Amino acid sequence: MTDLKKYGTVQRAVLGITFRELTPEIIKEKGFKNINDGIVVEEVSEGGAAMTAGVRPNDVIVAINGTAIHNKAQFMEQLSRLSPGDKASLTIVRDGSTRNFDVTLLNNQGSTRIVKAPTVEALGAKFAKVADDKLRALRLRSGVQVSEVTGDGRFKRAGIREGFIISDINNGRVSSPEDVEKIYDAIMKSDDTYDKVMFISGVYPTGKKMYYAVDLAD
Repeated sequence: MTDLKKYGTVQRAVLGITFRELTPEIIKEKGFKNINDGIVVEEVSEGGAAMTAGVRPNDVIVAINGTAIHNKAQFMEQLSRLSPGDKASLTIVRDGSTRNFDVTLLNNQGSTRIVKAPTVEALGAKFAKVADDKLRALRLRSGVQVSEVTGDGRFKRAGIREGFIISDINNGRVSSPEDVEKIYDAIMKSDDTYDKVMFISGVYPTGKKMYYAVDLAD
């Protein structure tokens, strides 16, 4: 909640590993000694926090900042308490010996910078209300006009030109610039990366109907 109020998005700390919860089967398979539970490192991301600190595949994380880690839930809970840029001490069992590694955690972009919530400005467009007589002439119940396409924003990349009148986005009618912003914010706050798309329907002042898909995922 603190992150959301301050930055508009959660500051997620990334260690840069894939992992499994240690089980008796894995202990037997890998021949681990002097260990009963923890988190087994499967892969280490190139250039990630863990690799930089010297963490390797088959290391077993048994504690973070002195707090014992017995399972995946505890591991994720301890990570969630940390932010990009924070330093963490990992207690790791490697080849039967216990070692400590100091790790500087990163964000999902691979840096320690604060991640700000994306804003509707990323669309690279300005919007204006459409006069009622123009809507009637185009046989539209509502709409918002793209008054300007700026820079190399997402609208320009999708092929949307100035003057285009948006009638609906993702099957929802729009009638004001605020409606566009609300829909954009709702999409960006979704946890589903694959659904971060604006499906836009509308018409140009010439009467030509057009449909666009604006990808917001990246």
